Amino acid sequence: MPLTAIDELILNEQLPIEFKDTVERWYAPLLADIIASDRGGGTLVIGIQGLQGSGKSTLAKFLVLLARERFGLNAVDISLDDFYLTKRERTVLSETVHPLLATRGVPGTHDVTLAIDTITQLKATTKHSTVRIPQFDKASDDR
Repeated sequence: MPLTAIDELILNEQLPIEFKDTVERWYAPLLADIIASDRGGGTLVIGIQGLQGSGKSTLAKFLVLLARERFGLNAVDISLDDFYLTKRERTVLSETVHPLLATRGVPGTHDVTLAIDTITQLKATTKHSTVRIPQFDKASDDR
């Protein structure tokens, strides 16, 4: 039997195959309810909050997959991490404001304007729009 897209994502995320039950029991109905409650006011934005390591990114990946596969929607996941200032920008701040600003995660290390602009662009998209989504690379500590 060929792997489904959900099976592949489970494997890529190094989750036990039984996680598919979680996706079908919780994630799929959650997304269906969210979509059903949408009042058609344009692009739907779903926010996910949680502690570090609590599964926010994993949940987001599955919601995107389900939105595409089951509802035929264009979907993208973005993370607050993607809006960290560049390494160069944080270095300048650490030299001119406070040394802790060299480290990502400290208040003041996010590009709030970029985040607002990106979400604003996403909310204004049409079927054929393209929006550039920043991606932060934790390995290089830069985007």
